[in-house]
Amino acid sequence: MQENNPNNEIIDLIIRSLRKELDVEEEKTKVQENIKEEDKPIILLVDDNEELLSMLEDLFLPIYKVYIAHDGREGLEMARQIQPDLIISDVMMPEMDGLEFCRTLKSNLETSHIPIILLTAKNTVEDRIECYNAGADGYISKPFELKILEARINNFIMHKKNKQEEFRSNVEVNIDS
Repeated sequence: MQENNPNNEIIDLIIRSLRKELDVEEEKTKVQENIKEEDKPIILLVDDNEELLSMLEDLFLPIYKVYIAHDGREGLEMARQIQPDLIISDVMMPEMDGLEFCRTLKSNLETSHIPIILLTAKNTVEDRIECYNAGADGYISKPFELKILEARINNFIMHKKNKQEEFRSNVEVNIDS
């Protein structure tokens, strides 16, 4: 499948960049490995490129519970089952592309709350608008800087935690009233 992918050069560039950053991340990872498994946020990675999925999985496993889907249809099923805290998806995939995947998730009450970051080699203004119109919460063009992806992920995860804490404190106040 990968031989026919027109984005091989971009993907190779991303993978080389990720490998370099993985060396830097090893020190940070040693500290983060102490996070209890049940306390880890859940991330669903959806992409048809095995090598990129493997690199991202290796990078994120110490911090997150990582699930993998190889196309939009598989990702849709997994998202419904595991209710991840965040989804990172490619746009160009077989079976169901990332835009249709995003639209489907965002139009379903059970999954519409899950933030979705789309990764794509498409980088025109029209492409970005199309991603946001499909319901994407974030858009990162390939090749991407890993630190930017990490910052976006952390932002979404912290925002969710803050909303949950706010909700809990409001419920406690209403119960006490």
